[in-house]
Amino acid sequence: MAWGSTWSSYLGPNGNGTATGKIPLSIQKEGPKILWKANVGKGCSSFTIAAGRAYTVGNRDETDTLWCLDAKTGEILWKKTYSEKLAPKFYDGGPGATPIVEEGLVYNLSKSGRLSCYDAQSGDEKWVTEFKDDLSGNMPTWGFSSSPVVYGDVLLCLPCSKKGALVALNKKTGKLLSGVRQMLLDPATPHLFSTNIKAKMQQSFFMVALSWATIFQVRVKSSFSMVGGLPMM
Repeated sequence: MAWGSTWSSYLGPNGNGTATGKIPLSIQKEGPKILWKANVGKGCSSFTIAAGRAYTVGNRDETDTLWCLDAKTGEILWKKTYSEKLAPKFYDGGPGATPIVEEGLVYNLSKSGRLSCYDAQSGDEKWVTEFKDDLSGNMPTWGFSSSPVVYGDVLLCLPCSKKGALVALNKKTGKLLSGVRQMLLDPATPHLFSTNIKAKMQQSFFMVALSWATIFQVRVKSSFSMVGGLPMM
């Protein structure tokens, strides 16, 4: 983890799991000192950290809980719950996407496709968009696991719909802005990078410009119903 920095999105600020700074030799040899622990339930969600707060989500008793914890002490600052099946399949089950934080808002995606937005300080719910009901989403084998990505005023997400496999939502309202069609089911998170092309995601491998035109597509063979690899630049 980057020292004293914000890690507010999946795989960090650069979208590649790397951070600036050096890890002290003592930590490399002995591992970091455990400051606190929290039982947040089952799942594959990671943590995001912003403004001294840590956010994650887990499942217990067929209920997902989105947690906001003090990053230094582990104190529970707020939590929000909603009904969600554990749905284990070759693993313990639970949510697969990681909450992200952007400009005082927290975005969270459940395994069944419940995309929700909360006030980062108070936990007040701002809006909810259902991938299946609102965007005609088609759930992948292991559920929706692609963490949303913010670009400007746009929230990018993958409901895997024939009407728009990759869609752009208004990040403040959750309303649909645009979408890219003809993409297969996949849990990979879109990755932004600094060229004229602004997003890429895979299965197949797509590169998409801000005009939402597909620039190219490369088929990726897999013995499963999806490719879970994350695109990098």
